[in-house]
Amino acid sequence: MPTHRTVWKRGIVVHILCSMVSSFAPTHALLKPLRSGTSLSFSAYSLILQFTNAQRRYVFFFPLYSYTYMWLLSHFYAMSTAAYLYFSLSLSFFLSLSLSLYLSASRPHSELHSAMGDRCVGYKFYGLKLTPWSDMDLGAIDCIAVVAMCGSFNPIHQTHLDMYGVACDAIMRRTPRVLLAGGFLSPVNDLYGKEGLNQFKKRAEICKAAVSGHPSLSLDEWEGRQSHYVRTVFVLEHLQQEVQRWYEVKAEPSVEQLQWVQRNPIRVLFLCGGDLFASFLQPGCWSVPLLKRLLDQFDIFVVRRPGTPGCQALLEKCGSVIEGRDEESGDIVHLDLSTYHYNETETLCSTISSTDIRACLLRDPMSDISSVVPSGAESLIRYYYGGLATLVTPMPG
Repeated sequence: MPTHRTVWKRGIVVHILCSMVSSFAPTHALLKPLRSGTSLSFSAYSLILQFTNAQRRYVFFFPLYSYTYMWLLSHFYAMSTAAYLYFSLSLSFFLSLSLSLYLSASRPHSELHSAMGDRCVGYKFYGLKLTPWSDMDLGAIDCIAVVAMCGSFNPIHQTHLDMYGVACDAIMRRTPRVLLAGGFLSPVNDLYGKEGLNQFKKRAEICKAAVSGHPSLSLDEWEGRQSHYVRTVFVLEHLQQEVQRWYEVKAEPSVEQLQWVQRNPIRVLFLCGGDLFASFLQPGCWSVPLLKRLLDQFDIFVVRRPGTPGCQALLEKCGSVIEGRDEESGDIVHLDLSTYHYNETETLCSTISSTDIRACLLRDPMSDISSVVPSGAESLIRYYYGGLATLVTPMPG
């Protein structure tokens, strides 16, 4: 999808070309429709380009824009060719620029904006469970890392917590010089548009209850509190910067500790299941430039079910090269997933899924779910998913 800057440039080119054609049309009354038709055609085409990258609710601008343009030009049919051309170009330039700037300011968060671009109201980073400086021996470690788990958590269940535990054990066993300081759950924004997705505030409340007694896992609400859907790479960038800031400022480091963490920035490990890793290979599921940005910056840790193919086997079977379009230039981008390293391990055999839990509680709100959900969140899950929950209407498209 082209950016607004690219779209606006394309629209102006079309305006210039068609204005030149229409300006040389004879001014005879019988041929006035030629100017009208040409002007309307390039006005429409430019607006179509604009709306390919705008919110649907701004579609009312199309007739308004075209009508304003045509109404003004209709009063100047008798102008000379040069004057008409100058007026037409000036008017089209002004209207197109005004519309583009308005849409750019009003549209949802661009996929190419940085993660820290939005400081949402009411958000507070919770880092109290992170390993304190007093418990670290800087001579024995190379860096500090945290685990990030992104997903619907609709609702969270025991396997999510088991995945975190399995990943932490594997990380500490394989990379002893990496200090794993903690982990964060980041429930997806309501505008993700997944069918049956419960409201973020309810999912977040459940997640908070689920990890309330956990020694190192916390909830981060930044993603869900945004006014728009947020891509995973921006969530990871946000967490990296918040944890970095925590250890530089809020954790009250000594001069030596501050200098050390600035030389050795915080690492974020993206923890995901085998199904999510497989989605990397699904055309259109991920923005290829943003996936490359994610893989270039962050470590991936895949926890898969026993018996399912590993990352390398999956890449060999499906093909490791994917392609997508660059948001800025519009060029086709190719990404070879086999050039990256993926940490992976198997979890205990589990058939638990959020879908099954929801279906079970809708059938019988008093169903026994104690063995499949965190004990601290069972009552909330039963309340919000036992036939009483209000579901978010999926976002069309």
